[in-house]
Amino acid sequence: MNKTIRTFAAAVAAIMVLSLAGCGGGTAPAPAEKTSDTVQWFNNTYAVLTTANGQDVTLVGGMKPGVTAKASAIASLKESWDVTDKASAEETIDWLIEEGGHRAEFISDMEYLEELEVTTLSDEEILGAMTEVFEMSDEEAACYLASIRVYQARGKEAIDAWDYCRAMSLLGWYYLADYYTLEETLAKSLELGKAMQGMYGSWDEMVESYLDGYCYWAGEDPADPESYTAQRWKIYEELKAEENSCFNVAWNTELKLEG
Repeated sequence: MNKTIRTFAAAVAAIMVLSLAGCGGGTAPAPAEKTSDTVQWFNNTYAVLTTANGQDVTLVGGMKPGVTAKASAIASLKESWDVTDKASAEETIDWLIEEGGHRAEFISDMEYLEELEVTTLSDEEILGAMTEVFEMSDEEAACYLASIRVYQARGKEAIDAWDYCRAMSLLGWYYLADYYTLEETLAKSLELGKAMQGMYGSWDEMVESYLDGYCYWAGEDPADPESYTAQRWKIYEELKAEENSCFNVAWNTELKLEG
């Protein structure tokens, strides 16, 4: 089996949640406090993670910039992403977007399973192959069954939003860590945001791709109501249902930066 598959379980335990604790220790500059539709759109691409971390979806990076937020962002970026400065920050974005990030691994895994003709089997046969031949747990097997069906339905781009949304969230944290200026974060977010608008037709489509990628990365059974994937689906549905939902900002909003 592809070596990547065997390393996922260990990776999940180490970096399941990038926790950026704290609510900031300073006063945000005026540009960061003004949440235009464009900036809110950017924030929405990682609003599920922001909410899971107990942070504010109206703020770039989920927190007001300041001493506490900076220290927290620096520590978490180093631990979970090995990002320690602007150079490594840019390398990580390049890996996620230009080099294919985890979606490249996803494609490699799916193509490998295609070569073995595993993808032609029934659901029951795939689960059996995953547990008996590849010695996966029942949960991992269910994850790969779900990933195979997602791949068959949507092709090589099936989980692209997983990498794009994480890149968008990283840009916010780069700002909090002082690796990027606010202007740099928003300019790169604009570039990626416009690309994402060409990839999906709605927030629902984007979140589906994002969470399918999350499920694949985490090795979870998407049918398990206690899984992190299911919890994040619930967060998204709750955010959408709010009276003043952040997702009231339309997917096809014209993205532009003032000034």
